Amino acid sequence: MDSISKSVGPVDLTVEPDLQPLYPTPAQLSHLLSPNVGLSPVQRGELVSHSLTRSCVFGDFPLLSYLLSDSQAQPYIDLSKQDDDGLGLISITIFGFGSETERDVEREECVRLLIAEGADVNLPDNAGWIALHHAALAAPPTLISHLLTHGASPFTVTRRKLTALDIVTAHSTLPGREDVALLLEEAMRERGWTGGRMEEHRRVLEQKRLLAEKRKEVQDNIGRILGIGQRWWGDPNAEFSFSDQEEDEEDEDLGEYDLFTPSPDYTSMLVFAPHSLPDIFQTLITDFQPTLRNAEPANALYMLARFACLNCDDNWLEDLIIGATDTIEETFFNRGDDLTYLVFWLYNITIWLHLMRCDEALKETCELLGSYTLIEEILNSVFGT
Repeated sequence: MDSISKSVGPVDLTVEPDLQPLYPTPAQLSHLLSPNVGLSPVQRGELVSHSLTRSCVFGDFPLLSYLLSDSQAQPYIDLSKQDDDGLGLISITIFGFGSETERDVEREECVRLLIAEGADVNLPDNAGWIALHHAALAAPPTLISHLLTHGASPFTVTRRKLTALDIVTAHSTLPGREDVALLLEEAMRERGWTGGRMEEHRRVLEQKRLLAEKRKEVQDNIGRILGIGQRWWGDPNAEFSFSDQEEDEEDEDLGEYDLFTPSPDYTSMLVFAPHSLPDIFQTLITDFQPTLRNAEPANALYMLARFACLNCDDNWLEDLIIGATDTIEETFFNRGDDLTYLVFWLYNITIWLHLMRCDEALKETCELLGSYTLIEEILNSVFGT
C-alpha cells in the first residue's frame, strides 16, 4: 500500500475559474485578473474578450468603463472584434435599445465611450450594415447625431444598396422614426445629397401631375378655339397614367417578332362572316365617335384582317380591305369640314397600316393582294399634297 500511495503523488483539486461568467462584475474581474489567481495570458484574453462583449450586450456602463480603464485588462482589449455575424461592439450595444428602456441612457453612454476609445463607427457586418443602419431603427436621435458627428457616413450602403435613410423610409417612414429620418436627410443634404429613390419617385409623380394639369389646360384652350367637344379628349374623369414608363420597360424584354407578330390563335383575331361586313363597317367606321388617341377601329380592323388571312381564303381578306377603305374614304368626304373626324381617321389609318406591315404572318398575302397599297391610297387621296 505504501508503494502505491508513493507512486500516485499529490492530486490537484484546484477549481478552474469560470472564464465566461454570465454576468461579469468589476469586482469579479479584478480578482480573476490579479496575479494571485495565476491565469495565463490566453485565459486572461478569453475572460476580458467575453466580458467586453457582455458589457455591450447588457449596456453595462460601469463594467465597460472598468475594462477600458483597468491596467490589467487593457492589454487584452480589442475594439475591432466582431461576432459570428460580423457585428462590432458598437452595433452589439445598439442592438439592445428598446429591450430595457430604463437602461437606454446607460446604453447610449456605452456607445459614446466606445467611440471615444477609438472603436470604428463604420465597421460593417456580414450584411454590410454599419452602426448607423442599426441605430436608425432603434437608437434615439441624440445617439444618431453623435454617430454622424463622429465619422459615421450616412451614404454607406448595405449589400442590398440601402442607406440608413432608405431603411427607415422605405415605401413610407417607419412609425416613430420620423425625427430620425429628418435628421438623416439633413445630414445628407449638408454633404451634397439631393434626394433618395423615394424622394425622386415622389418628385417624378409631382412632375407628371403638373404635366397632366398643363395638358388639361391646353386641351381646354384648343377645344374653346376650335369648337371641339370635351369627349374628343376621352374620359375627363380618367386619371393620368403614371405607369407608362414601367410598361415601356417591360416591353423592352420582348423580341421584335414576339412584339409585332402575335401568336396564331384566336386571342389575336376577330371572327366575322362576309355577310356581316356592312354592319361591322357601319358600327366601326361610319357611326364611330372619334376621341383623341383612340385606336379601337385600327386594332379591330387589324384583328379582322388576321382572321381573314390566317383562317380563310384571299377573297375574305380582299373584301375586308376594300370594304373598309371605301367606307373610311366615304366618311372622310361626308365629314370633310369636321377636323376631329379627319384627325381621328388619319391616326387610325396610320396605326392600321403600321400593324399590318409589322405582322410577318400577313406580309406575304397582303403584298400579293396589294392590301398595303389600298390603305396607302386613302392617305394619299385625302391628305396627300
